[in-house]
Amino acid sequence: MKKFTKVFIISLIISVFFIAWGVLSPKGLQSATGAIQNFLQVKFGWFYLLSATGFLIFSIYLIFSKYGKIKLGKDEDEPDYNVITWFAMLFSAGM
Repeated sequence: MKKFTKVFIISLIISVFFIAWGVLSPKGLQSATGAIQNFLQVKFGWFYLLSATGFLIFSIYLIFSKYGKIKLGKDEDEPDYNVITWFAMLFSAGM
């Protein structure tokens, strides 16, 4: 197995660049990322809200439709985790 793929190398270079920028000029990085975040919120905030709402509506539809009963895995397989544990993992991953 190849350990250092192109994706890994490019990701490493970008990460090192941002870390170096943050160490050498923290205020410059803060102002640049703040401007980018402000631009995205002002111009695309509506898209984020519509996307999240659409995904929620689609998920609720899947839950209550015939597709909500589809079992992932073999018919005789049992879930590895109960519903409460599964929900806790989802909640933790979201945090």
